[in-house]
Amino acid sequence: MSDRKGSGHPNKPASAFDLKVNLDRVCWEDISKDGLAATRLLATLGFNGVNHHLEAIRVSQDPDSEHGQSADCPCCEDILFKYRAACEAEGPFHTVRINGYPYVLIVTPFCH
Repeated sequence: MSDRKGSGHPNKPASAFDLKVNLDRVCWEDISKDGLAATRLLATLGFNGVNHHLEAIRVSQDPDSEHGQSADCPCCEDILFKYRAACEAEGPFHTVRINGYPYVLIVTPFCH
């Protein structure tokens, strides 16, 4: 039996870091609308039978920005602003590297 609920493994405690996804193996679709390549990427991942959009927004450090980073695509700045507001983020998001560039990942379940 697990010593914490939710791990799914009898001898392994639950952890926020149990799930590992190799982003190099994800099939990304470039949905950039700014004329620059790969500033906004989209993929689909399934979790327990539910498909989710995995959106990657390329960012750069921006000391003049309120949160210390800005989207490389001007139209994606609004997406980051709304996501920060929704999750009450107080600083820059952690990023992951895809093809050598830093991206903020946003995971959203498909609608019915």
